[in-house]
Amino acid sequence: MDILEKARHNKDLSGRNLSGHDFKDGDLRNFKLRGTQFKGSDLSYADLDGAELFDAQLCDATLIGVKLRGALLSDANLNGADLKRADLRGADLSRADLSSANLSGANLSGAKVHGAKFGGCIGLTDDRKRDLEKRGGIFQDSETGGNSLLKKNKKWLMERVIVPLIITSIGSGGLVAIYNGIKHEPPSVPTPVSPAKPTTPGTSSPKPTPTTQPMTPVNSPLR
Repeated sequence: MDILEKARHNKDLSGRNLSGHDFKDGDLRNFKLRGTQFKGSDLSYADLDGAELFDAQLCDATLIGVKLRGALLSDANLNGADLKRADLRGADLSRADLSSANLSGANLSGAKVHGAKFGGCIGLTDDRKRDLEKRGGIFQDSETGGNSLLKKNKKWLMERVIVPLIITSIGSGGLVAIYNGIKHEPPSVPTPVSPAKPTTPGTSSPKPTPTTQPMTPVNSPLR
């Protein structure tokens, strides 16, 4: 807490490395904390209403019951932070990283969440997820935002339903035979064509000898 007392006059701790410090119940209202390092720090029940936390590093920090009403947290790193029962009403969380954070009981009413990452967050109901997605939040449990649940369901459907059905209908032996047939099928070899015999210049090809038909004698009429 001595750090806070020393900074009480200008309220500016921007860029400081305060990782692992204990600020529990601390009064940091309207403090300038731009880019400040709070990794693993304990800020439980601290009052940070109106604080400037642009690009602040709060990953794995304990923020249980913290007050962040109207705080500026754009581009802040809150990955894995414990935000149970945190008051984030009206806070600016634009582009902030809240991946794997615990948001059980957190109040996000009126907060700006456009571009904020919520993938893997704990404590969010499906209704709250849909609400945050509508407001621009990103749930990247797989790859891309709001379609993560759909993609996950497609993968599950393919692996657990479609592929087993194909294997059952064809049979494992049939699949192996198809695979082996594709793998070991020899390439087709074109049938060789015999080349025509060349003719000597100035000579003509032998003509077929006509077949002579025997003449049938004609009986002369009797006189």
